[in-house]
Amino acid sequence: GRHTHSNGQMNTPTNTSCNPIQFQNLLPPNRLGIAHDTIESFQIACYNENSSKSMIQWKEYTLVLVTREATEEKNNKRQILLGLKHRGFGTGFYNGFGGKIDPTDASPEHGAVRELAEETNLVGISPEIMKHCKAGVLKFTFDDNDNNKGMLVHLYRIDLNHLSKEYKINVNISDIRGCDEITPVWFDRWEDVPFQKMHADDSIWYPIVLSAEPGGVYMEALVHFASGGPDVNTILHRYFDVKYTNANRYVANNSTDYNDVSTKQTTQSTSQQQQPQFSLEKRLFHALHTSDINFSIKEFKESWEFAKAVQSYFKNYRIKVILDVAGGH
Repeated sequence: GRHTHSNGQMNTPTNTSCNPIQFQNLLPPNRLGIAHDTIESFQIACYNENSSKSMIQWKEYTLVLVTREATEEKNNKRQILLGLKHRGFGTGFYNGFGGKIDPTDASPEHGAVRELAEETNLVGISPEIMKHCKAGVLKFTFDDNDNNKGMLVHLYRIDLNHLSKEYKINVNISDIRGCDEITPVWFDRWEDVPFQKMHADDSIWYPIVLSAEPGGVYMEALVHFASGGPDVNTILHRYFDVKYTNANRYVANNSTDYNDVSTKQTTQSTSQQQQPQFSLEKRLFHALHTSDINFSIKEFKESWEFAKAVQSYFKNYRIKVILDVAGGH
């Protein structure tokens, strides 16, 4: 993937009249981890030397985002349906709809259709249509879990207007209802998505998915969470490979670089310039200052050289913390 520093700005499409999306409630950058240029860099940062991507045992899940545009009193509302969890992992958080893929599910799409019907009562969407609505695959590992276990999430976006136009499937939203595990809630503006009450990774990829037209983006992501689960809700490391499949994108307009991801774009763009690649040393210095840890350059370079010397001595051992204790400091 090609690492870009987008500063939250996506190229303005020439063929859409939609206003820029101002995502109001995104988590701060110090909760969203270090963005890696390559899968190899991500793996070195996260996993023990004897662990590899191929050795991880992935448990598969589905996740479906439901969106629509509604016209009320001559005003267009870009709405999103989220579920408020009442029990299980992420209790009290908002999320999309989905769950574990059962052995009886013939495919991830069958599982997504089943879970969506159980949690929202949205029916009539076939696995074939669900497959056309796939938006990516997200892989999650956790610092307090066995590094050889992870969650693999098949991501889909169902846009009700798109369903009606492309597949002649009309959904009566008054039929939507939840279950004892989750309550569906409509948010009338995508800008108001409650990221402060959602899993940290949502602050990264929701803006990407919502800033593209339905079917317009596909991503593959690796996300490694800090210990502590939802109570901490903080990412340590991440790698995103984002591919846009058409040029009809809404504009994501944020003041900070939440959408800083590795991208491979299939569309032509003359206005996007390749950004400089920064060394790990420079990215670490920037990340520390972003987290209000204010080294002087001299102090940082001394610490950096000491850390490199220790790591060189221990070679391939995984090191989380190096503590340099000196008199007078």
